[in-house]
Amino acid sequence: MTSHIQLDFLAAAEVGEIPERELRRYRRRHLDDCCAGCHLRTTVFEDFLYAAITKDPAARARCYASVAEGSVALAEAFAADRAEVERDLAALRSATPSGRVRNIRRASSRRFRSPLLVEALIEEGRGRLGYDGRDTLGWLAAARAVLTRAEAEVHGRSGHAPLGDLRLRIRAHEANALRVLGDLPAAERAFGELRRSLAAAEAPAVAVSAELASLEASLRYDQRRLLEAEALLDRAARFYRCAEDGTGLAKVLVQRGSILYIGGQPERAIPCYEAAAASVDAQADPALALDAHHNWILCLCAAGLAAAAQATLGQARALYHRLGDPTTRTQLRWIEGKVAAVLGDDEAALAELGAARDGYIARELQFDAALVSLDLAEVHLRRGETAEVKRLAEEMVPAFAERGVDREAERAVAIFYKAAIAEAVTLEIIAGTRAALLRAGSLRPPRT
Repeated sequence: MTSHIQLDFLAAAEVGEIPERELRRYRRRHLDDCCAGCHLRTTVFEDFLYAAITKDPAARARCYASVAEGSVALAEAFAADRAEVERDLAALRSATPSGRVRNIRRASSRRFRSPLLVEALIEEGRGRLGYDGRDTLGWLAAARAVLTRAEAEVHGRSGHAPLGDLRLRIRAHEANALRVLGDLPAAERAFGELRRSLAAAEAPAVAVSAELASLEASLRYDQRRLLEAEALLDRAARFYRCAEDGTGLAKVLVQRGSILYIGGQPERAIPCYEAAAASVDAQADPALALDAHHNWILCLCAAGLAAAAQATLGQARALYHRLGDPTTRTQLRWIEGKVAAVLGDDEAALAELGAARDGYIARELQFDAALVSLDLAEVHLRRGETAEVKRLAEEMVPAFAERGVDREAERAVAIFYKAAIAEAVTLEIIAGTRAALLRAGSLRPPRT
């Protein structure tokens, strides 16, 4: 069943945010879906490209031109490169980080040349961001070296548009890696370069515009420029809807929900997470689906919507079990405890939260353990068990002191500790400490 071109898409095209090649490609896709004759003709054309690309080097330039003209998508035009890409990617994985770019530059003309390899190298870099941002930069340097070789196959301006999109993507991911490494000024300069490049050329593909806005929003959040971050995420969500990319849309909705939740607005975050859960294909991406549901339940608990939190947990429990790794099992115990607490079942809440805290401590996930400790403190405070609140505070302080944390979080933990010692903890102090930890924790590289 075909999807019609939406008015938002046309409005974006009218102001130059969507290139003409995207309009032509969307129109062709729509005709293919509606008309058997159009579908047959474009299928024959794609088959010609697949055959020609393996035999005639000049055909590669025509493939680039066809992508630029909107006849086919990049993945369709270069589908015959798949085996070559797998071979080249394996070779680069086995090379040393310092040798990757050198090997690419010295290779024969038929190696390390595909735009699909550039995309694969960008994904390699993204996959390592949670472990080592500098390794990410190394993979992006390899992607840039392959892109330079691919550009040599294109003559004239026709065909350079899809490669220009890849160059924008590489620079945006370099900027994001710099952000994760804590070099916000360098990340700011990189995004400034991107904005100047965008102003001087045709708009990139819809999905690329969405990705660039989403990545820049992460920097704006880290800079505490929250209104700009929200506006960028709204822009990204609009483009992902135009691209009919449910996964991309879910990611930015989770990102926007996190900004609102961490900012103390769980009621506003709830529809973001709910929409994210509805957008993602849980079979294709269970981790993202779980992220959307888990945060949705956290917000429902924070808003005091006990029945809705319990019902949503019931729907999501299969996702926790499906992933099943130790951290996810601990995460399930945490959310079970949160829901029990908001339902007023203190005994179940203490048991589940206590088990979750022990699980996080065992894996040295101190931020997560501290957040669960605050949940436990809230239950104990409600029961008048101030000695337990004091014990939890005493255990939090050295754990943070040993590792060093964000200064705001450190101050908040100190305030919580002093209040606990004086038996003067209030729900407001716990909420303030939780907010500070959430803000500090949001600056860490994602666990992948």
